[in-house]
Amino acid sequence: MIESSPSPNGTVSPAEKPSLSYKNWREKFVMPLLYGMLALGIFVLIPALSSAENPLIRAFFVTAYISTGIVTAIRFSYTIRISVFLFSVYTLGLGELLRYGILGDGTFFFLGMIIFAALLLSPRASIISTAVTMLTLTLSAGLVTTGIMQPIDPQAPIARPEDWFTATAITILFGAVVILGFQRLENALLETEKQIADNLNTIRDE
Repeated sequence: MIESSPSPNGTVSPAEKPSLSYKNWREKFVMPLLYGMLALGIFVLIPALSSAENPLIRAFFVTAYISTGIVTAIRFSYTIRISVFLFSVYTLGLGELLRYGILGDGTFFFLGMIIFAALLLSPRASIISTAVTMLTLTLSAGLVTTGIMQPIDPQAPIARPEDWFTATAITILFGAVVILGFQRLENALLETEKQIADNLNTIRDE
């Protein structure tokens, strides 16, 4: 666990402690999250591999699970662990998008990536995740609506251009809400901890 060096006058720096406290909370939260994802993922992976007849989709599922397992078992830095986890969630979303199109569960995984990026990294990471999702949906919409690419599953419902537009717009809307919400929440938590640190320093100086 990282520890901040004390200030020269022996007081706690309000600018140091809040960011350190928030970082420690996230690092304590990520390991139970990864263990839980692996435990639940094994029950999802087996039927998913059985139902996915396309080798590409199977590769997406296996890659996502193995990548998450590697960063859980081996001690990587926090940023690498979360980045790989987010990439795994994106891989699952992309697999569902290629398999069923916009009417499948792909947008659910993309929204999950945006939320986890805001919660476990920063609002800036959530903005990047939203941009990546927008680019993915826009390119997919262009390829599908022009007939260049079709969903892998032949039984997948045919999506109209307005379906792609609606799903993309909703994803952007929810992404913006998540980004602004977590940004305000983080600022409120940091401000509260700064006030607590100031009060403790005032009491200590008396």
